[in-house]
Amino acid sequence: MIRFVPDTLREALLRPLAMTAPDGGVYVEIMAPDFRFVFLFLLVVAVLLGRLRRKQTIKIPGSISQLLVVTALAFVIWLVITGNGRYFIQFLLISGVLCVGLINCLPLSKFFRASLAVLLTSIQIAAVMSADPFNAWALATWRDAPYFDLQKPQKPRDEAQTIVTISTITYSLLAPQFPANIRWSNITSSPPPTQDRLESRYAKEILANPHGVSLFVPAIKQLATSEHLPGAGIRQAINNMIEDYGLVLQRADACEFLLSKGLDSLSLRQRGAESSAQQGFWLCPLERVELKSKDVTKRKGKFAAVFEAVEIQCPRFFKPDTANTLQIQGGELRQYGGSDMKLYVLEDGDVWYKYFRAINPVRLGSREEILTGRAPVDCSKILGRSGLPWERGL
Repeated sequence: MIRFVPDTLREALLRPLAMTAPDGGVYVEIMAPDFRFVFLFLLVVAVLLGRLRRKQTIKIPGSISQLLVVTALAFVIWLVITGNGRYFIQFLLISGVLCVGLINCLPLSKFFRASLAVLLTSIQIAAVMSADPFNAWALATWRDAPYFDLQKPQKPRDEAQTIVTISTITYSLLAPQFPANIRWSNITSSPPPTQDRLESRYAKEILANPHGVSLFVPAIKQLATSEHLPGAGIRQAINNMIEDYGLVLQRADACEFLLSKGLDSLSLRQRGAESSAQQGFWLCPLERVELKSKDVTKRKGKFAAVFEAVEIQCPRFFKPDTANTLQIQGGELRQYGGSDMKLYVLEDGDVWYKYFRAINPVRLGSREEILTGRAPVDCSKILGRSGLPWERGL
């Protein structure tokens, strides 16, 4: 996943400045402006200038110097690996401590140093409050136990089985409500076992569980039977998603509908009113079928050459062999989960891409122009992603 990894050296060097912007998708998904690394840089410069002017009379404690070096190295490694603030929380906290430590090193009066610390802290607090990130991640508010209410399964099942999920939200917080020896796997972004990749071998091992495999997925009332079980249409849609993994949902009557007040609370938060219909999850045993590669044309689609031409030009965002071809109304689609990109090749001849944070798709050219090289893909100008937050556009 390269969602927060800088695309250029300029973006990497200016990441501390970018982090001050009240924009989402900078270093976390939500808006979370952070001035601490800009303050840290300015304070380091101030201390160094002070040392030069006062001829080494300013002393920096060894602990602060060492922590500065470690933080700087960690910042570089962080940008190279993920750039995701969730995996940098320790150093985000340390940066504030370092700011106070460096302020204390400045050749100023105690009152002035204290005032400066209060000022910088106030600016950071004001930035956070203006973005109001509190409860931004919450899909529902849990006030009473259990934290996410779910009816317990009634049908007997092997407690050593594997349960797979196929929704973007994995609902992994429900796993503790099931037996501890159940294995869980979200196969939405997992490559099929037929591919020659490390992740494919892991998927094959998990899905080969001799104790069986079941599907756990939110129920869709509009596509359910009168018994709240999956209807024929949704079963076909599910099978289209899992057939590459050698699995199939054949019998709706083998499924179990698990009522969930927790899932109902999502409707309360999202729609502002209590849902009148019962909401819950389907827990369905899956059957294994022979795992075999699809026909090349069916698997890659009839516009495979166009997709591959774009992938060759811009492999960072359209990584080859990481996206399956999906049939959509009016054409074909490949979704590249590692870069949050979608690539469309349409029947009318146009080729478009869309970054997930952009409002509008971008036309690359016609199929013929892509195949002949007359419409080169500019990988340095991805709408919604490239550049600093205020340069990205929508």
